[in-house]
Amino acid sequence: MKSKWLIGAAVAIALGLLTLPPMLRSERSSGPPVEGAACKQGTANLDFTLKDMNGADFKLADLKGKVVLLNFWATWCAPCLVEIP
Repeated sequence: MKSKWLIGAAVAIALGLLTLPPMLRSERSSGPPVEGAACKQGTANLDFTLKDMNGADFKLADLKGKVVLLNFWATWCAPCLVEIP
């Protein structure tokens, strides 16, 4: 009975070690950091229309004067997949 437990533990550890490197690789960026084009107070931003989660049109201009955070996702980005609703 003890040998079955040891074999099971060894298999679990081996599987854990085999899946760890791909998980660590997927969270790294693919290149050097890029300086963002941060918006400055008083500058005009793009006005565009998006679809909300219910499919209705949503204009960014409707939020004028409010702080807006846009979070874009990609299906090939592992951390993004965790955030996608």
